[in-house]
Amino acid sequence: METFVTVLVMLGMIALGAIALQMLNNQHDENIAAFPTGGRTKPRIRHTAREWFRLHRHSGK
Repeated sequence: METFVTVLVMLGMIALGAIALQMLNNQHDENIAAFPTGGRTKPRIRHTAREWFRLHRHSGK
């Protein structure tokens, strides 16, 4: 009997975990739908430190 109760508790915990994952996944999908990009945004250009200083240096002359 004790084994049966343990198995039921474990199955219940697995079911609760699956429900929690489902709810979190649905919430994440709603967040994605709220900010659609559709690939239309331009990728951000990442510069190395040397390139950044070359582009942003102030001429002291």
